[in-house]
Amino acid sequence: MIKKIVFLVETVFTIRDYQRFGIELLQKNGFEVEVWDLTPVLHPAFFQSHIPQDVCNYKEVILFDSAKLMYKRISSLALDTIVINSVSYNFSNLAVYRALTKSFSEYVLIFVN
Repeated sequence: MIKKIVFLVETVFTIRDYQRFGIELLQKNGFEVEVWDLTPVLHPAFFQSHIPQDVCNYKEVILFDSAKLMYKRISSLALDTIVINSVSYNFSNLAVYRALTKSFSEYVLIFVN
């Protein structure tokens, strides 16, 4: 049974993201919800130079600054977790997808643009 939802994002998490992902609705329905911001590892120059005006201070945003730790955490996701992955599907992010396949969690890809 799924108890936890993890959103993988590669852009700074904003209030708009918080609202469109339906974080509050998911929590009201009993899910533990985390957002894993991979931006510092996947796009360090962008992360350093781009600061959106509506950054969300949601307490469950986990900001990774170490690739090793990020891949380890992704690889160790449990069976009771589903990942909603919005990380670009391309060669430069292959390690993210390899880590996901090592985990026990299910995942879905979402690209809304």
